[in-house]
Amino acid sequence: MDVYSDFATDEALEVEGRWVSYDTKTKFKIARVGNDAYTRLFGRLYKANKVMLESKGPAAKAKSDEVMAEVFGKTILVDWSGPVSLNGVDMPTYSQANAQKLCAVK
Repeated sequence: MDVYSDFATDEALEVEGRWVSYDTKTKFKIARVGNDAYTRLFGRLYKANKVMLESKGPAAKAKSDEVMAEVFGKTILVDWSGPVSLNGVDMPTYSQANAQKLCAVK
């Protein structure tokens, strides 16, 4: 067994993403958490919101959720194909704004 050949990642796919089937009609293109784009954006947003994020209470939690939805929507969920809807509203095409909405769902 060669550990590298069995477990090493494709660095291009880490950022570009890999297609993952959700069902027979819908696929999501998912990049690796912790890829370079993720790390840069998370660091920038954390720095810009540090005081709020390090405070305690519901406002800090809400800001944390907002930051993570933006980071995931822009760097992890990078595309989709097929029918996608949120609360009955169709999202027929991928956009970072739509991806952020999906990533904000709890």
